[in-house]
Amino acid sequence: MISLPRTLGALNKALIELLSSYEIEPATIEARIIIQKRLGYDWSAIIGYPDSQIDPENLALIAEDLALRLEGKPLSKIYGEREFYGRIFAVSGDVLDPRQDTETIIDLALKRFDRDSALRILDLGTGSGCLLITLLAEFPNAFGVGADLSQKALAIASQNAMKHNVFERSQWIESDWFSNVDDQNYDLIISNPPYIRESIIGELAPEVRNHDPILA
Repeated sequence: MISLPRTLGALNKALIELLSSYEIEPATIEARIIIQKRLGYDWSAIIGYPDSQIDPENLALIAEDLALRLEGKPLSKIYGEREFYGRIFAVSGDVLDPRQDTETIIDLALKRFDRDSALRILDLGTGSGCLLITLLAEFPNAFGVGADLSQKALAIASQNAMKHNVFERSQWIESDWFSNVDDQNYDLIISNPPYIRESIIGELAPEVRNHDPILA
């Protein structure tokens, strides 16, 4: 078991140093996430109340989380969720993590269409559903279809759609790209497709190589 200090400020410093020593960046943000998930403290509390005492039970949970992270397991897979475009999405080992650079797709759609547009949106390779669900949340009159080859991914996407109150305006189908997609017209087709060759998977960071689904 990793030994950690029992005051909030010292704990934050220790987490940052340990994460940095394993070349996990940004260590400051990851340390903050671990503290917030287990203790409920935001950044202002860490700064304002550095001498706050942490009970042994919570400290042990943080040590377990840290050990998993140092072994290469991403925080999203430890806690089962990831933030995307200001919303929290459930994730698992059956879907890729939503990544910040993918948010540019949302920005482009918002620039192209009026928010009150009754869009029909198709999302190919939907995964967690973060792209389609975010667009449905941003365009309240839109309807969307999310397609994925993985039934387990579709289950996660459906769960996220219910969480963000867009399930009634969505449809989730098992499809190998367009194979099971209807022939109706769509105003917007989006995708963040696989782009890593199988031959180089062994060279990827352990967060990706060991914890992202090979099918994706």
